[in-house]
Amino acid sequence: MISADDEQGLASLSAAAGGLDVLTTALAGVRETLLGLDPLDASRVQIAADGTPTSKPAPAGPALLLAGGRARLNRLRVVDAFGRFVDVPDAVLAATEVATALQHPAGAPALRLPPRYQRPACLAFRFVDPRTADGAPEVEARVDQQHAELEISPVAGWLLPDHVDEGLEVFDAAGTSLGQLIHDELTGAVLWEGAPGRPGPAGGPPDPGDDPGARHVTRLAAGCVEADVVARALPQPPQESALSAFLRAVDTTLWTVDPLGSVWHRRGRRTGRPADRRRPGDLAPRRPGRP
Repeated sequence: MISADDEQGLASLSAAAGGLDVLTTALAGVRETLLGLDPLDASRVQIAADGTPTSKPAPAGPALLLAGGRARLNRLRVVDAFGRFVDVPDAVLAATEVATALQHPAGAPALRLPPRYQRPACLAFRFVDPRTADGAPEVEARVDQQHAELEISPVAGWLLPDHVDEGLEVFDAAGTSLGQLIHDELTGAVLWEGAPGRPGPAGGPPDPGDDPGARHVTRLAAGCVEADVVARALPQPPQESALSAFLRAVDTTLWTVDPLGSVWHRRGRRTGRPADRRRPGDLAPRRPGRP
């Protein structure tokens, strides 16, 4: 049910839209061309008596399965139902209004084409073993309920936000503390503080220790320190550090996907909720319907 005012407003919009001087058109042949087919040949299909197509269009060139970039409207001709036409002047084309999501930096009549697949497809996003050496072939993570020793976990480590001290504690996959990211009390710079009892010099860089997979979480910590150093060297440094921005992004994401915090809702107000750091593999397109 809608109110009388809303009904009157919708009726006014309907009346205004019904009298707008606008036209719509379809860009026929674009899809066929991107698929490497001749548009005219693709429109002619031989059909058997039982309705089954018996012909396929011949390829005219290599297919462009992933299309994107920029399009430009060079010429436009308006044709009415009686065959009369008008060529739109270039000045009118230059003043074309393009949707906000498709606006190009070059301005009208150019427009942006978001990347898209030309055929039905889906992306396989799979996790891999974080302990694999850099440059070596990736090993896909898997769960083996029958032989637990054959399982491969994608978890590289754990991150625990500390909202009280505005820090980020870092652990390896087994839960061993590696250290934490904190802010310097005087300068506000992002610092790395190793966990007590860890081998290595005081003030040294993040060290993954004996777990090769933990190098991914320590690299994240090192990257946060480096990003803060670069930001503080700018003529106008940002108002928040890389660590503060990361904590805010984590907290916002957790409250979006799990607003009540599950079993962590009591302690989550002080220390946050632990988040695992997994190593993702490559995005691989594959045909739909396959496992």
